[in-house]
Amino acid sequence: MMTERLRIWIMAVVVAITFFVNNRTLEPDIMESRNLVTAREMVETGEWLVPTMNGDLRLEKPPLPTWVSAVVESVSPDDIAAQRAVASLFGILLVVFFYLLCRDVFRVDAVDAVLLLCTCYQFMLMARTVSWDIYTHAFMLGAIYFLVTGVRERGRQWGRFLLAGLFAGLSVMSKGPVSLFALFLPFVIAWGLFERPSMRGKWWPVALMVLVTLVVGGWWYAYIQIFHGDEWQAVMAKETGSWLNRNVRPWYYYWKFFLEAGVWALLLVTTTVMVLRRALRMDRARLVPVMWMLFCLVLLSCMPEKKTRYLLPLLIPAAIVMAQGVGIWRASFAPRGSVDMALAGRQPGGAARWPFRLNCWLLAAVCVAVPVAAYIMLLGKGMISLPLWIVVAVVSLVTAWLLVKAAVKLWPQTMIMVMSCYYSLLVLLAFPVVGALINNTSMNSFGPVVNSAELKDYPLYSPADEELRIEMVYLARRNIRPVDVNSPQAVAERLPMILMTHDYVGNCLSNSVLAGVDTIPAGIFDCNRRPKGTRRYSPLFIYHLTLLRPAEQVDTITD
Repeated sequence: MMTERLRIWIMAVVVAITFFVNNRTLEPDIMESRNLVTAREMVETGEWLVPTMNGDLRLEKPPLPTWVSAVVESVSPDDIAAQRAVASLFGILLVVFFYLLCRDVFRVDAVDAVLLLCTCYQFMLMARTVSWDIYTHAFMLGAIYFLVTGVRERGRQWGRFLLAGLFAGLSVMSKGPVSLFALFLPFVIAWGLFERPSMRGKWWPVALMVLVTLVVGGWWYAYIQIFHGDEWQAVMAKETGSWLNRNVRPWYYYWKFFLEAGVWALLLVTTTVMVLRRALRMDRARLVPVMWMLFCLVLLSCMPEKKTRYLLPLLIPAAIVMAQGVGIWRASFAPRGSVDMALAGRQPGGAARWPFRLNCWLLAAVCVAVPVAAYIMLLGKGMISLPLWIVVAVVSLVTAWLLVKAAVKLWPQTMIMVMSCYYSLLVLLAFPVVGALINNTSMNSFGPVVNSAELKDYPLYSPADEELRIEMVYLARRNIRPVDVNSPQAVAERLPMILMTHDYVGNCLSNSVLAGVDTIPAGIFDCNRRPKGTRRYSPLFIYHLTLLRPAEQVDTITD
């Protein structure tokens, strides 16, 4: 048996490892690139109120997370580890509010809930990513915490409602009304229907909360509307069209939502069923977390545009539901006459044993499968050393044995603690190996070349009729502007320049354009993040770089 202090220390170590360790492993994706390019341009131009991305106005997202990234960029330029570490601090903020919500509002074991949340793969991944999602949901969870405690405590609680409005406004300033719709609204519906809180004497503080939310979350939108009204209207039309027409999926697309819990997928299914049955029979207030999760699922399913990463807010109530289920098991398996047994309101064991043991056995099987898969996929291909494989194998088998023992002894909290520690150890030991497996080891970025002494003074251009991925702007660390390569005048006005094309430049320029320039090849670059042969390998990331000069300025580039 562990003391509560020891459990909290283990929780802190697990959170630190899953959020911060090996955070350079994965290459920046499109979401990170957009944020980091915008932050870089904020620092370079000094324009913080009206963001730009690759020289164009970037009004699709409010700027709060980008301001944070810009501060980091000004202190430590081009440091992806620092950027991700600062983003993870907001993941810690979310965890703190989540812990308080579990402890003070839902009365579940907060340590178990935090461990379950932080070892959900998608949550761990988003908490170490420089995007907008972790910011908006961290602030909104704070708003929910202060709202609930403000309603439950006696008196008007002006301070708590003020904080609720402040955090809700900061959430809006992080990603617009996304978290209001995906996290806050489902909670309010579930809380209002199944707990029915008394709002007597609270309406004026609630009005203050709404006012503060509008001011803190809306001032930037008002500024943009006043000074860049036409551009703002164009952005809103574009964004509305994207939500309605891009990545459109059927309403049942999220039916596999439980898989977003990763290793806890089966636990989420079994505990959801168990909590629903028990709450309906004994205490309807216990339905709030599970209905919060289900309402979140329903609202997200109503949106035409669907992506699995949009399910991130659903994992927050899902972790509470799983912690509730573990609490029910703990009480059901407690000895007769114990406090836990009294809370259970039933005889020990019974029907609750087999789903718990099924979860333990499945997790144990996963642990046994890990070294087998590592042997076939990694050791056999020379991607992992024999000593490291032995360490992973020993840790995996010991974890499997502890999980089997927990199944036999009926120790639910042991299952959570052991699996969480195992998960964090895999992040510590194996995450770099996984990165080498999914990253393109032959990636050849053009960043060092275009920023070399020979080429850094030449502007970068790409054909206006070819799609330019924002990841390329991030790699270049400077803007890449479009040019009409079929217009001799447009090309001549920009000479000398570096032109980025997907094909040999002679196949991309017309004869009339080629007649007026000298072409000096600077190299062919494969900037794909994923290896060749995978689904995400694309010719859009392969570029020929060519220095174009007026025909009379013949020169060469030395290696």
